[in-house]
Amino acid sequence: MIMIRQNYCNNLKKKHYEAISRGISLNPILNSFQRTVNEYNIDLKLVDCFFLQHGDGPEQKGYTIVMPIKNTFMVPQKWLA
Repeated sequence: MIMIRQNYCNNLKKKHYEAISRGISLNPILNSFQRTVNEYNIDLKLVDCFFLQHGDGPEQKGYTIVMPIKNTFMVPQKWLA
């Protein structure tokens, strides 16, 4: 079950990045996401954090929770070094 979930998450992550780089997706959810990322010039490191929180899951080791002003993100500990 974990392998199926991870494959699904990896595929979804790939489709998100394709939509961001192309600037469009036929999937309305992906299209809205890419439009927001591109319109507001959201750093792809923050997109990575989004996937860590919502796709890859917090059960992975080696991540630290940091709290910027408005949002909470999980980032790899090496980013904080």
